[in-house]
Amino acid sequence: MVAGRPRTHNREQIAKDIIEWARKPDSINLCKFCAYYDPPIHPSKLANWSKECEKFRQSYDIAKLFLGSRREEWLNQDLLHVKAYDLNATNYDYFLKEEKRSQQEYENTLAKAIHEVATDDQKKQHSELIQQLKDLQAARKTASKSSNID
Repeated sequence: MVAGRPRTHNREQIAKDIIEWARKPDSINLCKFCAYYDPPIHPSKLANWSKECEKFRQSYDIAKLFLGSRREEWLNQDLLHVKAYDLNATNYDYFLKEEKRSQQEYENTLAKAIHEVATDDQKKQHSELIQQLKDLQAARKTASKSSNID
């Protein structure tokens, strides 16, 4: 047995409680669970426990399934703002997260393959195009923010 500070949270109980809480019709994010749990739980603990313990990870992921489903339902019923949904969609929607990960892996593989056969001039043109796209996106966000202020 390793000596140290005793645990302040019972992971097995929290694993049960998080699913029970996620089933409630007004549960839409894990921050609320952490804040109102007695004693409150730092959000990093949930993430760390899910990495350390398979049983906890299963409960954590199941809770996120309930929340993801509810968040999408609320979005479709105009009960949740699209921005609030979009900002956290991959946190709660396992399938969306996996699809984005797969898409990113494909794009990285494609970019690597292109980079390997591209000339220096083509690489420079590519970098310039990417920068132009980033500049356009930044300008669009700025314009969007200023139109929201008006």
